[in-house]
Amino acid sequence: MNYQEQYASKLLTVDECLASIKSGDQIFTGLYNVEPKLILSRIHEIVGKVEDVNLWLTNEMQAYPVIGMKEAEGSVNIRSAFLGKVLRKTQTEKQIDFVPNDLHNTIRIINSNKPLTIFMGTCAPMNEDGYFSLGTSCQLEADAIKTADRVILEVNPNSPFTYGDTLVHIDQVDAVVESNEPNLTMPAISASPEDEIIGEYCASIINDGDCIQMGLGGTSTVIGMKLMDKHDLGVHTEIFSDTMLELMKKGAINNSKKTINTGKVTTAFCWGSQELYDFIDHNEEIQFRSSSYVNDPFVIAQNDNLVSINTALQVDLTGQICSESMGSKQFSGAGGALDFAYGAFHSKGGRGIIALNSTAKKGTLSKITPQLTPGAAVTIPRNTADYVITEYGIAHLKGCSLRERALKLIAISHPDFREELTHQAKALGLI
Repeated sequence: MNYQEQYASKLLTVDECLASIKSGDQIFTGLYNVEPKLILSRIHEIVGKVEDVNLWLTNEMQAYPVIGMKEAEGSVNIRSAFLGKVLRKTQTEKQIDFVPNDLHNTIRIINSNKPLTIFMGTCAPMNEDGYFSLGTSCQLEADAIKTADRVILEVNPNSPFTYGDTLVHIDQVDAVVESNEPNLTMPAISASPEDEIIGEYCASIINDGDCIQMGLGGTSTVIGMKLMDKHDLGVHTEIFSDTMLELMKKGAINNSKKTINTGKVTTAFCWGSQELYDFIDHNEEIQFRSSSYVNDPFVIAQNDNLVSINTALQVDLTGQICSESMGSKQFSGAGGALDFAYGAFHSKGGRGIIALNSTAKKGTLSKITPQLTPGAAVTIPRNTADYVITEYGIAHLKGCSLRERALKLIAISHPDFREELTHQAKALGLI
């Protein structure tokens, strides 16, 4: 059969797709706009018809009916490597389980427990060579496709066609379902006065020719504005964002000085505006690679002058960093925080930055604490801590003693908490 005949032979309705799910299946779904929205909107229909199906949702984009459905317990159980807003609210339900992981190892960790049987995700329509494209994300999807027994793709003409590990040949696909769901976009994020100051501090230690990794949020937006006059910046990042698009349009990013993958943006996924999705469509300058590559600390470290910028929920006075939980309550996940912190730590000329507002809960809670809240996850150990930046300054921790770290971190905490932090630091024998 030619490619079009193969496609026709694998085309299913959503009903047929749902009927193919059997008890015991381990299903991994795509992330962001690779989420199979049409199938997920109806997957609750198999509740009670199957037993012990595990449905992996990671940083889910929508409140699908199956989430928090009490009748689903034991039938369709939800597991997650990173809690989004919906799962965060419903994680106390017995139906939902969080599995600790670092992003570059996620699929390996999943398969070590109960191997994947099905991958479901959205893709761009097949080209003349028989290839679909996963479009905006291949961070976990590409490795899931390699290991799953069956691959079901929701073909959507709204999905951009991108290159790298996003390409999936019709021979690898067991079934296709057609949909026309719109792309989800990220609302513009406004920067707070604190973000403006933090962004200024972060930009001050980024130089021409550096290779950068940034996340999303007000601080990242400000950093991007402050980098517009830089030259020859490169990108090796988990997420490619509108901020990076603007830097490319300005000419600040050209990837010419990258040590590896020279001349190309290296990223695992993309999340932002429709303009961003239009930019990556059929753009070979943007190379999407699996997080098992992009987030591999030993790959990251091959980039000289790699500057990693992430955020955190808490930093204690010894430099332990929690980015994912509030005490024992899981808030999100480790994501690539440790991957990039470790990679930047070992990059020649690299810098690992944790940028965070000094307080939370309208200024009533210090994010710099004597000790992490009991039960909090140590996402980045103190041995790997490098720079911590708040609106009150820069604390460079690498090579510093515990006493020096405590003093530096107190100095960049909110003034309202410095006296108590100093008292606690003395009580702990840190100063």
